[in-house]
Amino acid sequence: MHTLTTVKFSPLIAFLLLLCSGSPVFAKSTPYQQSKKFEERFETSEQAHLSVKNKRGDIQIINIEGNEARVEVTLNVRGDSEVEIQKVIDQFSIDVRQTGNIVDLKAEDNIENWTIVKSFFRNSNSIKFNDKSKAKGIEEIDVAMVVYLPRIELLSAQNKYNDIIFSTLPCSLQADLYSGKLKGKNIEGDLELDMKYGEVNIGTFENGKFDIYDCNITAENGQKVKIKSKYSDIELGDLGSLTFDSYDDDIVLGTVTDNFDIEAKYSDIKMGGFKSSTMDLYDSDLKGKNGSSLDLTSKYGDFTFTHLEDVKLSLYDDNFSANEIKDLNIKSSKYSEIEVDNFKGYMSISSTYQDKIFITNTITDFKGLEMDGKYTTLKFPISSKVAYHLDADLKYGNIDFSDAFENTYTDKSDSKYEVKGKANGATTGAPKIKVKAYDSTIRFQ
Repeated sequence: MHTLTTVKFSPLIAFLLLLCSGSPVFAKSTPYQQSKKFEERFETSEQAHLSVKNKRGDIQIINIEGNEARVEVTLNVRGDSEVEIQKVIDQFSIDVRQTGNIVDLKAEDNIENWTIVKSFFRNSNSIKFNDKSKAKGIEEIDVAMVVYLPRIELLSAQNKYNDIIFSTLPCSLQADLYSGKLKGKNIEGDLELDMKYGEVNIGTFENGKFDIYDCNITAENGQKVKIKSKYSDIELGDLGSLTFDSYDDDIVLGTVTDNFDIEAKYSDIKMGGFKSSTMDLYDSDLKGKNGSSLDLTSKYGDFTFTHLEDVKLSLYDDNFSANEIKDLNIKSSKYSEIEVDNFKGYMSISSTYQDKIFITNTITDFKGLEMDGKYTTLKFPISSKVAYHLDADLKYGNIDFSDAFENTYTDKSDSKYEVKGKANGATTGAPKIKVKAYDSTIRFQ
C-alpha cells in the first residue's frame, strides 16, 4: 500500500521546535532534475484485455498496426540532491504481466509511503520504498506514459490527478479516474466510466455505463446508455436508449430514439425528443421536444414540451405545459398547473385537487373527456360546431357549456348541479364528456 503523509505545524509550535533545536533551518530550493526513459514491448491480439495503471502522470494511447504493443515512459524527478533523485530512478520500472489474453501494465515506483513535514521555518520530506530504503528531499515525480496499442477488445485505464488521452480508440474502454480528464475522439466500442471530480470530452461511443460524481461530461452519440450521477454537468448527443439516476445535475441531451427512463432530484434537464419515457422527478425541471409516450411522476417541477402523443401524469405542485398533446391521462394531481395549447384526443382526469387545467386553443376534434376532481378549474374550449354528449355532476361549483345544448336531465337543488344532454344534435358516436366535481369551475366554451 502506498501512502502520502503530510504533517503541518502551527507557527508557534514550529518556533518552539526551532528554539529546542538550537539551529535555524531555512527552506531549500530544488535545483536538480533528472529524466530517464523506459520501454517495454508485449504481444497482443484482437481478443486481448489490457489493464493500464499510472498514478503519477498522464496515460496517452496511440493506435498502431500489428500485434506488438509498446509502452514508453518518461520519468522526471525533481529534488535537492542528485544522489537522492537517483534512488527514485533506480526503484522505478515498467511492470508487464501477461496471462493468455489478459495483460496488466503498471508504472511501478515501489514507493511504500511518502511523508512530507511542513513547518513555519523548514520543509522536508522522505520517501520510503518497499525494500525499506529511503530517499530524501524529493519534490516531484512525474511519469509520462505513452502506450502504442494495436487493435484489442478492451482497454482498462486507471489514473489519479492526471489525464487519459487518445485519438480514435479501436476497442472498448473502462476508465477509472479521480480528479483527472478523459480526452479523445471516437471510441469504437463500449465506454464504462467510474469517475470523481473529473472531466470528459470525447466523440461517439457504442454502449455506455457511467458512475460519476461532481464531473463535467461532454460526449457525442451513443447507443444503450446507463448513468448514475451526482453534482455533474452532462452534455450528450443522440442516444439509442437511456436509463438515468440523477441528483443535482445539469443535463443536456439530444434525441433518445427509444426508451428514456429517469429518476432525478434537484436536476435541470434539456433534451430533444424520445420514443417513450418514464420519469420520476423531484424538484427538477425539464424542457423537451417530441415524444410518443410519457409517464411522468413529479413533485415541485416545471416541464415544457413541444408535441406529445400519449401522456400520463402524477403531479404535486408542478407546472406542466405542451404545445400539443393527443391523449392525456391525469392519474393524480394536486396544486398543479397544466396548460396545453392544442388538444385533439381523449382526456382522463382520475383525481385532481386544487389544480388549473387549461386548453388554450379552441378544440375542433376530440375523442372524449372524463373528470373526477375537487377545487379545480378546467378550461376545455370546445368549438360551437362540435357535437358531444355531456353527463355532469357538480357540487358547490359551476359549469359553462354550449348554447346549442339539449337537456335531457337537470337538477340544481341543494348546491348541486347535475345536467345531462347533448350539444349540436350529437349522435351515438359523438364524443362523451363525464364530469364529477366538487367546488370546481368547468368551462367548455
